Amino acid sequence: MRLFFLLTLLNAFLFTSLFSDIKNGKEMYDEADCKRCHDDYLYGVDHRKLKSLDELDVRVKRCAVSYAGWFEEDTQDVLEYLNKKFYKFEDKK
Repeated sequence: MRLFFLLTLLNAFLFTSLFSDIKNGKEMYDEADCKRCHDDYLYGVDHRKLKSLDELDVRVKRCAVSYAGWFEEDTQDVLEYLNKKFYKFEDKK
């Protein structure tokens, strides 16, 4: 029984750590009031400066450290949220 419980916990941990939570990413983005510097206009295809997921990752991490104070998991969630909603870059393999 104990082994089953440990395996269940391990599975839950691995599943949540391997997959970003887009809903949490949006909540973190909204709570940090990111739109005060980044409005939807800047994410438009014609106006964006970023050309890859790696570039987006660097920018999100910069904001996470400088302004938002997010944990790494939250930073990844925000990255996933922005990519799915606005950028649509190919995921890293």
